[in-house]
Amino acid sequence: MAAAASSSPGCGHSGSRRAIVPSRTGENRNGFLALEELESIRIGRDNISPWSIPKEALLHEPAEDQVFQSMKGAGHERRIHANRELRPEEQRALRELQDEARERDLAFLPSVSVQATRWLVHAQGCQSKVLEGMLRTNAWRLEYFGKGPIKDSQATRSRR
Repeated sequence: MAAAASSSPGCGHSGSRRAIVPSRTGENRNGFLALEELESIRIGRDNISPWSIPKEALLHEPAEDQVFQSMKGAGHERRIHANRELRPEEQRALRELQDEARERDLAFLPSVSVQATRWLVHAQGCQSKVLEGMLRTNAWRLEYFGKGPIKDSQATRSRR
């Protein structure tokens, strides 16, 4: 599954650096076979605000109607995925997806596999569409970040 990342014009990366090809970690991450995660962004300590995320955002417990959106004639759709327990039917669908990926010997970056429940919602539970989308996202991340992370100095230069 680990493919070499190619140089892509306009990505903000120097084409002269060697592409990073992540290897399988031999571990499961988020229930999927894992590739080594690529560093996607690098920010210097001087550019991190002490108030980057308010305490209230971490303490907020959303109501059920904030976690799920009711859809006319179609039941409900999960809107919040992180730090929320999955319902039994969501757990079953996720386990089935993980099993299918394992049977097909597919490995993902952890930043992609953590999005599996979002993909399940987007593809309305169709496992082949979910895995296809995850593979495309994996390939994009390998290509885009394969030459190294986006750096805060690049963002500063581009705003001038």
